[in-house]
This record gives sequence, C-alpha cells and structure tokens, in this order.
Amino acid sequence: MNYTQHYMLPQWVPEDRILMKDFNNAMSNIDLVVANTTALALEVKDTAIGARATADTAKSKADAAFDRAVRPHFYAGTYTGNGDHLIVTFGFKPKFLLIYSPDSTLTASEYIENFKYFFAYSGKKVLYQLELSDTGFDVYVDPDRDRFPILNERGRVYEYIAFQ
Repeated sequence: MNYTQHYMLPQWVPEDRILMKDFNNAMSNIDLVVANTTALALEVKDTAIGARATADTAKSKADAAFDRAVRPHFYAGTYTGNGDHLIVTFGFKPKFLLIYSPDSTLTASEYIENFKYFFAYSGKKVLYQLELSDTGFDVYVDPDRDRFPILNERGRVYEYIAFQ
C-alpha cells in the first residue's frame, strides 16, 4: 500500500487488501487536519476582527487630530435680516464675533451712520439683540428699533466672521 505525502492517507493499489484499520486511520487523519484548519481559520478571523477594531480606533483618533489641525479657526458668512428672530448656524460656538453691514456707500456723511451696523462681540448676550449658541448665534430685534447696533434690519445683508 502507498500513502499520501502530507497526511499519510492510504493509496491502495489493486493487489492491496482493504482493511478497516487503514480506512479508520485515514478518516482520523482527515478529521484532525480539518479540525486544526478550522481552529486556525477562526483564530485568524478573531485576529483580523481585533486588528480591524484597532485600525478603526486609530483612524478615528487620526481623523479627529486632523480635523483639529486643519479645521479653520473661524467661519465667515452672511445673513439677511428678517426683522424678527433669526438663527445663524455654522457648526461651533464662537468665542468672538464681528458683524458688519456693508450696504452703505460710506461717503463721509454716511460713515458715522454706518457704524450703527458694525458690531464686535464676545460675551454671552448683548441686551436683547444677540445670543451665542453651540452651533452659531441668534439675532433678535430691538422692539423700539432705536438702540444700536442694528443687527437684524429686514432686508439688510450682514457679513460676519465667527472665531472659535
């Protein structure tokens, strides 16, 4: 009788007597190899799952560090006054805010008038007109419309820069 090179499985030739012992030994060898291969495959799978979790965690940390490093520390935008309560959002709570309305030609006589549309802010709430939120700011209107700065005049376009 001949045997296979790797697992010593019987290779009968026509003149061999087939014995139950040879058959059972061959099946035991096959069972052992399949069991070992399955165990190894499960171990490799568990290692791969662990490696994926580690890689995902590392990627999340790297993404967060990248965002902190390259994300602008300010946001510039515009809003158009609606004469009521207006919510402006851009994704973070500003520490300092500049608001300006450039709708004037800024001739010498208009220069002083235009300052009622310029505003620098870093506090919690200014009188009745502005309040910071976690994602931007809210603009209100002076009910008497006689206090400055005017930050929400209906139809007026305002430019702002919010700093983180």
